[in-house]
Amino acid sequence: MKRIKGLLFILLCSALLITSCAKKDTLTKPAAETHSIDEYMDSEDLDSEFDENTSVSILLNGESAKSSSNAVEISKGKITLTKAATYMISGTLDDGMIIVDAGEKDKVRIVFNGADITSKTSAALYVLEADKVTVTSAEGSENRVANGGSFTAIDDNNIDAAIFSKKDLVLNGKGSLTVESPAGHGISAKDELGIAEGNYTVNAGLHCFDVNDSVVVNSGNFELTAGKDGIHSENNEAENYGFIYIENGGFKISSTGDGISASNYLQIKNGSFEIESGGGSANAVNKSYDDWGYGYSDKNYSKTSASTSSDSAKGLKSGDWMHISSGEFNLNCQDDSVHSASAMTIAGGNYNISCGDDGFHSDTELNITGGNINITKCYEGIEAESVSINGGEIALIASDDGINAAGGKDYSGYGGQNRYNTLGNGSITINGGTLNITANGDGVDSNGSLEVNGGNIYIDGPTVGDTSTLDYETSGCIKGGLFIGTGTAGMNMCFDSNSTQGVIMTALSGNTGDEIVLYDSLDNVLMTHTAKQDYNCVILSSPDICKGEVYSLKNGDNVTSITMDSLIYNKVASNGFSGMGPGGGGMRGPGF
Repeated sequence: MKRIKGLLFILLCSALLITSCAKKDTLTKPAAETHSIDEYMDSEDLDSEFDENTSVSILLNGESAKSSSNAVEISKGKITLTKAATYMISGTLDDGMIIVDAGEKDKVRIVFNGADITSKTSAALYVLEADKVTVTSAEGSENRVANGGSFTAIDDNNIDAAIFSKKDLVLNGKGSLTVESPAGHGISAKDELGIAEGNYTVNAGLHCFDVNDSVVVNSGNFELTAGKDGIHSENNEAENYGFIYIENGGFKISSTGDGISASNYLQIKNGSFEIESGGGSANAVNKSYDDWGYGYSDKNYSKTSASTSSDSAKGLKSGDWMHISSGEFNLNCQDDSVHSASAMTIAGGNYNISCGDDGFHSDTELNITGGNINITKCYEGIEAESVSINGGEIALIASDDGINAAGGKDYSGYGGQNRYNTLGNGSITINGGTLNITANGDGVDSNGSLEVNGGNIYIDGPTVGDTSTLDYETSGCIKGGLFIGTGTAGMNMCFDSNSTQGVIMTALSGNTGDEIVLYDSLDNVLMTHTAKQDYNCVILSSPDICKGEVYSLKNGDNVTSITMDSLIYNKVASNGFSGMGPGGGGMRGPGF
């Protein structure tokens, strides 16, 4: 594995010499698109070939082991590897451990070739000292390492995993490795963990993979069952570490906590991900827009029925930026499905999501440029301070808002999610893509500005509660694209006068299943939509709607003639509430 920390340290020292005031671990991280597997793994990490004739052979025989090499020290069930070499291990060890205690510059390769190692009270494999240790599962072999259910201290290190490494650790090979650790982590690496290939089944009472500095996956197949997180990388002492990079692989994860969690950035270039976190969306606290009601304030909010932020059960989570280029994602999550505490970019991939909170959540910026997103259950579908949609196919069903933009951070747990401040800092910009939104709250809600420049947008909102097809605070204009929205007439807002294409907003009542069709004066069909919920208001906008023209709007069996005396045709009666923004509408509840 490449010495990422060494490179960063050299750069950091150079910065110190130049500036004399730079602090440790304040390097600017490169943009997501610049990363590749070559930055993280050497050719030897990817190479699982070995020469059996020159390897040191270790034969396990139940209570102990046999080896003719002076690099191997054997004391009953304790087998210590002391030098740089390739060690081929086979057989069964009923209660013992493999310890790597070589020189600090030694590279050690361990080849599991039909090995079954159990330590009843410690790690089955313990890497104490070496420069780097590579664990290779020989092609066609099935291997197992396990802890018996308890950990008894053998030195000053807090050994808490079936495989415990204080040094760089690499896993590769075309065989399979099963790791069992009912009372601890499956694999714990206090430095860097690289996985080049292989088949891994890990059952752990805590994290399946618990890593300090970084997890880098080139490929592999993973079946993980975790009492906490499936894959967890966290380093709160060094800003540049605690990241996860995945180039490819197949992941099936069932976790009580998060599926994949990085305290720093998370980048996924490709792969297949089937994640169930926290028992899935069926195990979430049931919430809807109506849960908030009017008259909300922080002082009357209670978390009595909510999990705390430490009970995170998200699918994919990062403490810094997240970038997903491609992949197949089936995410069934008690909490958010995809969550970033910083900027998030979704550039591609296929997503099938069911979650108890947000489908996609970023505390800052969320940019969707491609992909096929299908959210069948969520509290809010897409949420960030700033949301930008430039492409992709998006379909979502939300018990509250479809898309929500606001300033500040959410509470990251249940009961308190989506409670942003309302300082008008939010923004939603839609430049492309196709959106089909069914919401029991607002269809599109920006606590700030809303701008539509392109795309095809279809929104079905409810007719009850303080909801709106559109809701914005400072400005809301449409300058391109196609928009059809249904919902309530009582609280709805229209696009504002900054819009540069025609808008129709009218109070029409109808039912689920109605065909809503807009015709021009020559009876050409300009827009059509099948209502997914009952409605008493319709909003339409298209480049084909022009001032001075006459149109016919058909909903169900009714036909309404519309003369565009101005660019914006708004025939929804005032509801008597004071409007929040320039588009009209009424007093809003705390769903924002």
